[in-house]
Amino acid sequence: MKASMDMTDAILKKLQNEKFFPRRSRWLIAGKIADLANDYMTAIIEANDPKVQTQGLRDRRFELQQIALGKLSALDVKLSQAVRVMDLNANELEHIAGLVNRCRELMQAWINSDKKRYGSPSGLNVQGDG
Repeated sequence: MKASMDMTDAILKKLQNEKFFPRRSRWLIAGKIADLANDYMTAIIEANDPKVQTQGLRDRRFELQQIALGKLSALDVKLSQAVRVMDLNANELEHIAGLVNRCRELMQAWINSDKKRYGSPSGLNVQGDG
């Protein structure tokens, strides 16, 4: 959870920097990046909340974990797009990219741990690491 909060905080702080993300970019890209980071945190919090006592709760947790992974992938795409479209210095986002990758690794480890603990979600034949 801490790595996720650190990543989200770093993204939101970078977006507030008007020298890096000018005000004119807010509606175009920056707002979408902020939404993705916040949606990712919401999915993590919701997935972490329930005690997995039934297969239905396990399925919901897995669904939220997959949503969170999707948000991380979308963040990668939007951050890369921001670099291309806004002519940003990619080195400025290197730290954030590292945080996104770390969160992805932790998410995959969490999913794999849940598969071992609770089994695969109902109706799915989940194999491998992703």
